[in-house]
Amino acid sequence: MELIVRLNSVTAAGERRLDEVHRQSALKKGDFDILASLFRMDIPCSAARLRDAMFMSKGGMSARLASLEDRGLVRTEVSGSDARVKLLALTESGRSALEAALPAHVRVERELMAALSADEQSELLRLVTKLADRLK
Repeated sequence: MELIVRLNSVTAAGERRLDEVHRQSALKKGDFDILASLFRMDIPCSAARLRDAMFMSKGGMSARLASLEDRGLVRTEVSGSDARVKLLALTESGRSALEAALPAHVRVERELMAALSADEQSELLRLVTKLADRLK
């Protein structure tokens, strides 16, 4: 039980620090996370694939994507292999917004993880990934 309490505490503290950073940018943290995920994927992807990668609910993802599309940060296109499938991609505006917010976001992430060595960070990632995979 102590482990879950500690994980929740660390997560909440990190979220607060990142929320502060994102309040100063044009992107909310959730918007940043979606744009960063699309950037990492580097190819248009379905909303379902993005949702799975981010562990988001369908409703939460739909609302965020609609907002990002309305703001011109994400675009949808029809899949070449299945006209029923919409694919998501970053627009140039989305890429620019992400690039503007990225340095401060990365700085805070580095500050949050500074207490751990590179090897400890790798081990923590391995263990948390193992837990996350079990919860899928």
